[in-house]
Amino acid sequence: MPWKVVAKPHFLRDLKGIPEADRRRIQAAINRMVDSMSDAHIIKLSGDDWRLRVGDWRVFMYWDNSTGVISLTGVKRRTSTTY
Repeated sequence: MPWKVVAKPHFLRDLKGIPEADRRRIQAAINRMVDSMSDAHIIKLSGDDWRLRVGDWRVFMYWDNSTGVISLTGVKRRTSTTY
């Protein structure tokens, strides 16, 4: 089943505050993740929540296996207080 990616409003707000070069890297990593899940730096957090690592940035998402939808819920810079 092909995955459909949906960007939630909170994710879009987070993305606006990120420098353009990092934003492009994040968007490219999301595209690569959808094309090849096995190559991405993805970690399961809890339930259906997942995290994608992109350099110093972490993209948080929710996977709904029954519908094939990946909901992007947030993006944060990795710091000692990120988690």
